[in-house]
Amino acid sequence: MSLEVLNLRKFYGDKKVVDNVNFKVHSGEIYGILGRNGAGKTTTIKMILGILDCDYGHVNFRGKRLDVLREKIGYLPEEKSLYYKSKVIDHLSYFGSLSGLSRKILREKIYYWSNRFCIDDYLYKPISSLSKGNQQKVQIISTILHDPQILIFDEPFSGLDPVNSEVFRDVIIELKNQGKYILFCTHQMHYVEEFCTDISIFKKGVQVISGNLMDIKRSFGRNKIILEVDGNLPSMNLYGIRGIKKVKNSYEIDIMHERVADDILGLLHNYRLRIFNFSLRYKSLHEIFLEVAGDA
Repeated sequence: MSLEVLNLRKFYGDKKVVDNVNFKVHSGEIYGILGRNGAGKTTTIKMILGILDCDYGHVNFRGKRLDVLREKIGYLPEEKSLYYKSKVIDHLSYFGSLSGLSRKILREKIYYWSNRFCIDDYLYKPISSLSKGNQQKVQIISTILHDPQILIFDEPFSGLDPVNSEVFRDVIIELKNQGKYILFCTHQMHYVEEFCTDISIFKKGVQVISGNLMDIKRSFGRNKIILEVDGNLPSMNLYGIRGIKKVKNSYEIDIMHERVADDILGLLHNYRLRIFNFSLRYKSLHEIFLEVAGDA
């Protein structure tokens, strides 16, 4: 069973802003959606949620058309959506009541999550008096309070300090292990690499890359060598080396293809250098993103 996005398209006048988007999110999976600003990510999310009508295509959930009014969905938008004059507890109570939670269960959940995110001391203060990080935590709790099956997080770590980022990281893993269907939209690539099995990269409304993250990395090949040697690196005038950068006690060597690694290793042996580390690395998601979603 899956959340399935099928051939979504959206036009604004003559301009096509989303063009034939397709992907599946399985139970217990975190699916990454990446792209530059204006690439069509938020428009796609809004069509999934029914906030925007799609001009073509539809969304299925567990084999049927997704009914956003009947299914439990949690949406954390990038832009804050808070009632700033309200007290934290009133704000959370209101959003929890929209999902039909009883007053008793709602209070229990509010106190549990506010304690988990360390904002229980602020429950009776207006949201406007909270720091940006604590406001983000209120918004996160509003998103997960009603135990939704489908979760859509758009830049969820925005405003969180390292300690609270770690708390929320653990919560996301818990939600994944509970079998939730999670869409994760962010510019912070390290979180995508950690959480996501499958991803889509958007450019100008089109999925330029879509699929299993590890398969995508393999398709780009291993083009970087991490090298640590005893002493200075000798002259490396070999065909296939695109650049060498020293990073602290090691060197990063960008190569055109994996076969160049054998030539480099042979050269180092000829110089009789002691080698402490010689490892081939796949491109990082950040590097892949720059290559496929840049201006070129």
